[in-house]
Amino acid sequence: MKIHGNIPKWLLNPNLSSNFLQGPIPAPSTKIRHYLISKNNLTGEIPSWICNLSSLYVLDLSDNNLSGELLQCLGNFSGGLSVLSLQGKTFFGTTPDTFMNGSDLRMVDLSHNPLQGKIPKSLANCAVLEISNLRNNQINDTFPIRLGSLLELNILVLQSNNFRGEIKEPEMECGFPKL
Repeated sequence: MKIHGNIPKWLLNPNLSSNFLQGPIPAPSTKIRHYLISKNNLTGEIPSWICNLSSLYVLDLSDNNLSGELLQCLGNFSGGLSVLSLQGKTFFGTTPDTFMNGSDLRMVDLSHNPLQGKIPKSLANCAVLEISNLRNNQINDTFPIRLGSLLELNILVLQSNNFRGEIKEPEMECGFPKL
């Protein structure tokens, strides 16, 4: 049996993870707070309507068969996105460099994708960021010393990328206080 069609508008916090959902990402209510739909067999690209989910707090699309480039809007949710999890071997291109000052982002997991380029400088705008997992991509950069200003950052996973150069001392005395 398959669940198909749109997610009913009255479901504001559905956890549809670890099912056998197939096809494109189903459209939820525009007032959805937690969109947990990982570990399914969803296909296609992340639809642009996802950028209009202004009440979104948690977005977890990891471990599906999604593809395409990451939407730039994923870095500038104004409604308080706290968790962004898109791990899973299928997204390509670069990481959005649109993270805004005052962002509520606490966890970003873009691991296990063939993402290229550099760690976005705007990630340093996420003052409450606690976890950043960029493991197993194709990021080609130096150690992101600019993230030393993130006072809450306590997990920074960078393994299996193409980092180079020396790791310099943070410019500020309290750089990486929880790392």
